[in-house]
Amino acid sequence: MKNPNAISRSSSFGKAVMAALLIPSLTAAMTAQAAQKEDITQFSLEDLLKAETTVASEKPMTRRETPGVVTLITREEIQRSGARDLEEILLMVPGFYFGVDVHSVIGAGFRGNWGHEGKILVLVDGQEMNEGSYTTTQFGQHFPADVIEKVEIIRGPGSALYGGAAELAVINVTTRIGADFDGSFVSANVGATADALARHNYTGIIGGKPTDDSYVGASFHLGRGVHSDRNYTDFYGTTVNMEDASFLNPVNVNLKGEYKGFRLRFMLDHYSTRHQDSFDAVLPAPIHNDFHSYFTDVSYAWKPADSVTITPLFNYRRQHPWNSPDGDPATAEYYERTVDRYQGSLKGAWQATDELHLTAGTMLEFTHATEDSRYQSTFPASFVNGRRSITYRNVAVYGQGLFRHEIANVTAGLRFENHEQYGSSFAPRVAITRAFGPFYLKGLYSRAFRSPSLENIELSPAIQQEKTNVFEAEGGVEIGSYGLFSVNFFDITIEKPIVYNFDPVTSTESYQNFNKTGSRGVESELSLRHDRVYASATYSFYHTAGKNRVPAYQIPGRSDMLLAFPGHKITFNGGVVPLEGLSINPSLVFMSARYGYGAVTGGGTQLIRKYDPVTLLNLFVRYDGLFIPPLSVGAGIRNLLNENAVYIQPYDGYHPPLPGQSREFIFHLSLQMDGWRRTGESG
Repeated sequence: MKNPNAISRSSSFGKAVMAALLIPSLTAAMTAQAAQKEDITQFSLEDLLKAETTVASEKPMTRRETPGVVTLITREEIQRSGARDLEEILLMVPGFYFGVDVHSVIGAGFRGNWGHEGKILVLVDGQEMNEGSYTTTQFGQHFPADVIEKVEIIRGPGSALYGGAAELAVINVTTRIGADFDGSFVSANVGATADALARHNYTGIIGGKPTDDSYVGASFHLGRGVHSDRNYTDFYGTTVNMEDASFLNPVNVNLKGEYKGFRLRFMLDHYSTRHQDSFDAVLPAPIHNDFHSYFTDVSYAWKPADSVTITPLFNYRRQHPWNSPDGDPATAEYYERTVDRYQGSLKGAWQATDELHLTAGTMLEFTHATEDSRYQSTFPASFVNGRRSITYRNVAVYGQGLFRHEIANVTAGLRFENHEQYGSSFAPRVAITRAFGPFYLKGLYSRAFRSPSLENIELSPAIQQEKTNVFEAEGGVEIGSYGLFSVNFFDITIEKPIVYNFDPVTSTESYQNFNKTGSRGVESELSLRHDRVYASATYSFYHTAGKNRVPAYQIPGRSDMLLAFPGHKITFNGGVVPLEGLSINPSLVFMSARYGYGAVTGGGTQLIRKYDPVTLLNLFVRYDGLFIPPLSVGAGIRNLLNENAVYIQPYDGYHPPLPGQSREFIFHLSLQMDGWRRTGESG
């Protein structure tokens, strides 16, 4: 008998399809004011080369010149690919992989290194999405694609600009609620496998300029889905079906208002999940594991002169991460804490001359954690101070200079932080970039760090920061008027890595600083754009190069790789427009063999297993302007080959691989309307 709380395939599917079909009929009366259909029938190399990014430089710069190895993904690329959330977008980016942590939580790895806890920073409209207890970010039907305007990724350290959660990479998501979105948008997505309704979610956006110097916007997203329709088997042979044992229910609300330089934003991000997988064994019944976050910030961009901008900002964040109130309070399955963060910052930018741009800032932050448990006898003194709440202070100063010269552009920056518990950090960076004719070259060095999280400190009060040295070199060349090829080399050395440890005998958790780990490798990308054809192919390779000294990451008998992540990864993403409005978009992700722990012996010893290479083949067909100009319809298949793509735990933590979704049939429908009318013009 199925769990009564599981998603009902028939009823939910019917409701989802009905809702999707009702959208155009309910809005048909509004189509007289419909916006002109977006023209994505032409693919231009010039647009690719001129697109600017600020994620690595603060100052807008093109990909050829920006001081970092940067990937920029636009909304048009996301639409054509059929990607529905941030995980599906990142899977196409060189160096990114995904693994399972515990409790069905999916986290990201980068360049072979497990980055889930505090090594990869995720920002959404400037809000730090990493939760406050362990500094993790949860993927899997989280961060919907339909609200995204662009994704900027530093494929390398960002500590000098962003602090101690940006050690390996920075993922900066900009939503459509901004000065360029003027109108309204609604969409529905449905995905179904042969055995389950995989997901159905709905998005709505509205925004515009009531006056020339103001902007208001809002978005809403509601989703329902399951982790997988396959079976999960624990280390001891107990099996449960993931359709019955899990769900993923994201809700996101994003509000923004601007007036003459003042900006106010509120965001709610509820990521409610349910799981039946514990650390090593299946639980008797599914339990909740929720991640609820609330963000508020206010800022003012003051321009005392045309060349100077001074921006004070105050940010408040409240989070309830890993919240499992229905778990057993006598075990690690129970967790109920609140983490509040109060952050004030002041940033200044000065275009001193045409060649010199300077940025500097300071930040003061207080983190306050509270034990919310109602079980006083079980948790009489939760924190290291012997109380049921604790507060930490962190202060930072940073600066960066960009000097443009005909020989080369030079960027130099640094960040200094002091935390009252674990001390000081210093993160310098230097970048030299040179663009000449069709070529460009970059040389990059960064000293990065990972700050211990709240729970790192609670479990191991003497824990120290881990620090990282990263060397990168990138070169690229334009291929005529239709292509761009780039290749980059990286060398990462992580000193004193903070590593999770679980003792199955005593059932105790801890964190330890080990000697070092890291990776070395190469990534390349080829982009081709010509009229009605677009194609992008990438290749990623990493090797430990003898750097890894962490037993929990090691593969017995293989010194060249790390647990869970493939040594080789190939992606392809393409599109062709045979008719105006119609695009056919295949994509592919190939991952070479991986290694992970898949069973235990009778004596409790884990057994390593080799997992075969995986080829994820997808196809998405989209038609813009079906019946009416603002209506877009898409349909496709993900995992067309029905590969068994599992999420492997990237450390020796007694969690078997989590099954991914089987072949999934997807349907997408969206409607975008005209903007707000202003005097004498249409928005």
